[in-house]
Amino acid sequence: MPVTLVTNAVNIASEMTVRQCVRVVVTGGIARPPVLRAHRPLAELILPSISVGTLFLGVEGIDERGAYAQHDGEAAVTPPWSSAAHRVVVVRDSSKLGTTAFALICPIIQDRPGHHR
Repeated sequence: MPVTLVTNAVNIASEMTVRQCVRVVVTGGIARPPVLRAHRPLAELILPSISVGTLFLGVEGIDERGAYAQHDGEAAVTPPWSSAAHRVVVVRDSSKLGTTAFALICPIIQDRPGHHR
């Protein structure tokens, strides 16, 4: 049974589509260069209709309040992505620790037994 990858990144969808063990679902929207991620309005329409096991959320900054995005399109689509996911894992490198960006997109909630958000 293939793994299902749901993404708004055009470049990731293109790269993963050639792998037989991965089923790729692209959320749609308007592709924004140079990052090639698609945002609203189509992405916002599909996300309430799907369920995602784990969301890997790339961020521009993270501090004690939560995770941040730099672009307003990413900020707008993050709540529907987070709502569709059973678990959110923030992905960042050490240079983004203790920094902020344009919009707070996801508050920090510590994992505890039986809680995955």
